[in-house]
Amino acid sequence: MPWYWPVFALSPNQYRGTLSPEYFASSTGVVTMDLYFSPQGNDDDNGTGPATAKKTVSAANKFLADSAKPGDRLLFRADGQFPGTLEIGCRFPLHVGTYDGNVRATILSGASNGLNYSGTGGLFVRGLKLVGDGQSTDPLHTGFNVGAEAAGLDFEDVEASGYTFANMLLMGDLRDVTVRKAYLHHSANGLFVSAPTVRGLRVLNSEIAHNGVPHNPQSSGFGLSINGTEEIEVAGNHIHHNSGTGGGSGCMVYLCRHFDIHHNRVEDNNDPNPDTGDGQGIVADDSWEGWIGSNDIRRNLNGGIQLHDELQGSSPSDITIRGNYIEGCVIGLSHQGGAGNVLWEGNEVICVTRAAYMAAIDVYRAEVGTRFRRNILRAEGGALLLMMDQGLGGATFDLDDWRSQTPVFVSRGRGFTSLAALLAAEPLGIQQAGKKSKPKGKLAKLLPGQPARSTTRGERIREMLANVRKHAGKGVV
Repeated sequence: MPWYWPVFALSPNQYRGTLSPEYFASSTGVVTMDLYFSPQGNDDDNGTGPATAKKTVSAANKFLADSAKPGDRLLFRADGQFPGTLEIGCRFPLHVGTYDGNVRATILSGASNGLNYSGTGGLFVRGLKLVGDGQSTDPLHTGFNVGAEAAGLDFEDVEASGYTFANMLLMGDLRDVTVRKAYLHHSANGLFVSAPTVRGLRVLNSEIAHNGVPHNPQSSGFGLSINGTEEIEVAGNHIHHNSGTGGGSGCMVYLCRHFDIHHNRVEDNNDPNPDTGDGQGIVADDSWEGWIGSNDIRRNLNGGIQLHDELQGSSPSDITIRGNYIEGCVIGLSHQGGAGNVLWEGNEVICVTRAAYMAAIDVYRAEVGTRFRRNILRAEGGALLLMMDQGLGGATFDLDDWRSQTPVFVSRGRGFTSLAALLAAEPLGIQQAGKKSKPKGKLAKLLPGQPARSTTRGERIREMLANVRKHAGKGVV
């Protein structure tokens, strides 16, 4: 089993660390004013100290609109609750955090967003907890809602829950966004990126869990859905129990470039819709130049790691999948379509449960340059070691360790008892296109009721992206 980064399993309302004036002075060069807020405060006071704290989010918004200067800090009492939506549109760096305690301050936003950011100068948020009512009809009901042209956004030790679209939505022309030690849970989706020009996203040491239906049955169930982004790092996170009918998965990158997904623990993510076949741990759809390594992936319903070409002509390529441990998934390693120059190396896959459609490796279509090397594959209880719907295509296998109680390999509906027999029957470089074969005879008994493959997840994602942009154009974001 690979080693993975320590995950900060944050209990509700738990906040580690305090805001340091020295930190903010070093990040902006100056701290001009600290403005304090407390549930026991008074908006008529000046707010310059804990004893004269202001009271409401409305007072904070008025200060931001009328008086804020570069380097100012809004400090909310750590154990306080503040109804409203924080509106930040500053064109200079701003800091939001807590004081007088080591727990998070809570913004109760009800049916509205928790924090809207439309500024350009950068934002630093620490120790803030956003709570929605979970019942809003707003199609973009979101906790941290970032629709801006900005660089330098940093969210640390934050929490969000109860939002019918996402805990965090990033869209616009964004650069250098970091989310670390966050707890994003019990909303329709965890973190959703919808932007053609996000560059530089890091999601680190966070817990993203229990997102999905019933919050939004049409588009839900993603822990991380990262779309149209370059230069991504997802590391040290615990992504678990995300489940929804929108093609839900633990972590998905779609139309992304230069991504590094490593040392995460991804488990128990699911798509309850049997017709879609989604619910994987980690998915790379139509993305390229990436690394998926040293992740611990367990019990994700329909797959451990999947590469998929949803759009013709935009196949995943130049990707290395190395050193991952996968257990208890219907399919361990899934290579569905296109994808040249892909290396699957040093992964350990254990299939231990008898299922209708279970295999350590599933190759749907592979171009020359797809290589499986030094993987350890174990199949027990009747699971398959290898399934290929359209033959080998360009895939090659090199020094893989195949272990099974009853070795079974399937290609285009034909069963083989050894890999050697399959390779003899399926010459390399010959790809048979056409409809997926259906098992017959003894093979049908071995593989009863195989579900249809999903061809709609990309369509649903594109619908979600179009919906975000549509409502953003109406001023929702």
